[in-house]
Amino acid sequence: MPGERLRMRGVSGECHSCHEDAHAGQFADAGGVTDCSRCHGVERWPDARFDHDRDAAFPLRGAHETVPCASCHPSARDARGRDYLVFRPLPTACAGCHTG
Repeated sequence: MPGERLRMRGVSGECHSCHEDAHAGQFADAGGVTDCSRCHGVERWPDARFDHDRDAAFPLRGAHETVPCASCHPSARDARGRDYLVFRPLPTACAGCHTG
């Protein structure tokens, strides 16, 4: 039935038990596990619940509100050759991005 959830016995409900970490460990806790539900829901995966002003160490204010995401979050490649976006670590001081 549409909207009905399928329950599977003997399978962990943790995302990392079936899925690789698409963020290359950038959001992993001290034990190396990423809690995907901090930013993602299971209903519509691509729709992240992340709010830059609420959830990041660098809220987007003023001119930063119109800067394209990729200007601060470049693409990188992990040791296995998989692409990911860099979210951490990024500079938060003005001099980290701006010169002069």
